Amino acid sequence: MAGLSKAATHGGERGAGARGSESTARPVRGDRARSERAPQAEAAVPQRPAQRKRWVTRLWYEADSLRGCFDPRAAFWIGWARLLPDYALARVRAQLYRLGGCDLERGVGLQGRVVLFGPGRGARRLHVAAGTMVAPRVTFGLDADITIGRNVAIGPFATLCTATHAIGYGSRRMQLDVVPRPILVEDGVWVGMGSLILPGVTLGRGCVVAAGAVVSESVPPNCLVAGNPATVAGTLPFGDR
Repeated sequence: MAGLSKAATHGGERGAGARGSESTARPVRGDRARSERAPQAEAAVPQRPAQRKRWVTRLWYEADSLRGCFDPRAAFWIGWARLLPDYALARVRAQLYRLGGCDLERGVGLQGRVVLFGPGRGARRLHVAAGTMVAPRVTFGLDADITIGRNVAIGPFATLCTATHAIGYGSRRMQLDVVPRPILVEDGVWVGMGSLILPGVTLGRGCVVAAGAVVSESVPPNCLVAGNPATVAGTLPFGDR
């Protein structure tokens, strides 16, 4: 019995010793993992100020762009004009756009909501003479001046855009710098529904732009243009009356 007790004692000691060695080995592995992670954590700490600086720079850039594009006067008065129903109160709507900065003569009618976009106080670059009627959902891109003569009719969803870009290399075909080119619409012109008038175009006196046409070049007086790209489809009579 004594021999058995001694063997049990020695076995217990060996078991305790084995368990003790395992318990001491585990922290070693943990320490090794922590020591491997430590350089990574130290390397990540210096990056935080740089990331914060980039975020601050980005936010400042966005705030500065908002300051340059926001026109409180136009936002206030044109915001009220958007509450009016289409095809009603055309003269009242024109007056609100006039208060918002647009150069609209007396007798101009805006039959619905008109979309204006462009840098800074773009509303001041829209010049419309008396007798002109503009249908709802017409878009004016006002990076440069758009000048519209007397007795012009512009159909719904037409777009007049004054901004273009230079063509670059294949890695970036559209260069980022905007090239503004004004648009001139002479007296008596009829711009059809959904047509697109591109930068630098002059629509000659009394011409007609067919619905959906894309006009990339100037149009002679008293002509009908249609298609994409728009081409002269005919000459209109009674041009001088």
